[in-house]
Amino acid sequence: MNENTKYKKTGEYMDRRYPAFSRFERVGFCVLALSFSTPAWAQEITTASWYSFASCRSEGSSGICASGERMDDELFRCASWDYPFGTVLLVTNVENGKTVRVICNDRGPSKKLYRMGRRLDLTPIAFSALAPLRQGVIKVRIRKEGDDHDQT
Repeated sequence: MNENTKYKKTGEYMDRRYPAFSRFERVGFCVLALSFSTPAWAQEITTASWYSFASCRSEGSSGICASGERMDDELFRCASWDYPFGTVLLVTNVENGKTVRVICNDRGPSKKLYRMGRRLDLTPIAFSALAPLRQGVIKVRIRKEGDDHDQT
């Protein structure tokens, strides 16, 4: 039996590797780190676009969202890589101050657009509540519903 294995079983291994912190201090640090798990970009202004059932079908998709729901242009939904399915988001257009409440039920935008800074795809009805569809891409501030702190 390896010396490290012997200590791992008793929990003393961590105390030997990190002697400056007691077990309780390490747990407290982990809890503190998890409480600040909001993505850094969520505190910045980012861009959002819209996508529809027709555009998904033209790209060869079945029209079924990644969450298993059927794509519906008349529901206030969004696609995001950063939030779990079912997360309620408040999306604010920074140019006119209009806000819409959407539920994350899909993954998107495309990885290429995501790397370029686009964080959300909105359904047409959600996007049109913020700006005219012809605008295509808008600057938005995204906030999880229930987060009371200012994310400017």
